Amino acid sequence: MRVIVNIVPLHEGAVIRERNILEHLSKIDQKNEYVILGRKETRDIFRGLGANFRFEEVSLNAKNYFARLLWENFRLPFLLKNLKADILYFPHQLTNFLGFTKKVITIQNALPFEEQIIQELAFLKRLKFRLLASATTLSISQADCTIFFSQYLKTKVLKNSAKGYFPVIRHGAPAGPANNNPSDKNLRHFLETYGIRKDYMLTVSHIYPYKNIVNLVKAYRMAKDRCLNLEPLVVAGRRYDRCYFSQIRSCVEEHGLNDSIKFVGDIKHKNLPFFYSGCKFFVFPSKCENAPVTLMEALAFGLPITCSRIKPNIEICEESALYFNPDECNEISECLVAMHNNENLRENLSRRASERAKNFSWEKSAREILSVFEKVYNA
Repeated sequence: MRVIVNIVPLHEGAVIRERNILEHLSKIDQKNEYVILGRKETRDIFRGLGANFRFEEVSLNAKNYFARLLWENFRLPFLLKNLKADILYFPHQLTNFLGFTKKVITIQNALPFEEQIIQELAFLKRLKFRLLASATTLSISQADCTIFFSQYLKTKVLKNSAKGYFPVIRHGAPAGPANNNPSDKNLRHFLETYGIRKDYMLTVSHIYPYKNIVNLVKAYRMAKDRCLNLEPLVVAGRRYDRCYFSQIRSCVEEHGLNDSIKFVGDIKHKNLPFFYSGCKFFVFPSKCENAPVTLMEALAFGLPITCSRIKPNIEICEESALYFNPDECNEISECLVAMHNNENLRENLSRRASERAKNFSWEKSAREILSVFEKVYNA
């Protein structure tokens, strides 16, 4: 069986995820062939896999949607024929619509299916996500198998009416503190470069409106009014939506929190263990998720977690988090105060997080994906 892995459209976290999947696939499958189609800048990430894995560089501006659409539907089918592909694995929710190779796709983005959140966006963004929802539905109809990362999104997208092969395969959890815990000296030195000391609350999230950082800032102000020695808040993530980030900054200034809330920007994934290791607890206020990797990382590091009470978060954390309504600043504030004041609560949540993390592994994910490939190939 020859599997073609199209990672051309992927960026950042999605690339790291597929590297983890393929790394563990290479350990359990030396029989089948894998050809990875990717951009030049991702080649080094996929070095060191097994002899049955090879990388084919694709020269394409993946950020240009129309260029990618043309390449996937007119150039890719011929490339698949030349490569004698048995399966096209597309770890992205939009696949090509032309060609006859069997296809396996994954559904990553939940936002196109969250109508309540979409309605709050500007007209062009509403249109964008509604078109993406339609294109995703069409891609599902074209695929031989559609992989979901959460039962929640599977149910929401399919509405229990579609017929086909739709497994739920969860992300693996990263290696925890035993493998990634920096020494106290290195940790202190690293944090000092960002002007941070240990014992802060941490959120790791790229800046989009649905990530709900404005409500977190308002809740932090309320919590700080009750606890003068409240830990500072550190926010790690790229500022994708600059307009929304301006709203966040205005909210911080309005509430007099410039000295209490630190934005450290985009952090390389290899450096995140420093931030996880130094924090007192983890807070995640997002209103819309599919299977947030940052929550799994927080679990793997045994962090006490307080997060929004939405179904994907509950599906991941179960009883290992303190939940709040993301629309209620008072409720978020109560949770921040509880995490600050109650050491027993933090210790209990930390134990539960470490235990819960054992349910997620990249090896398990890789075995389940290999099973999907074999089932589709033999169908």
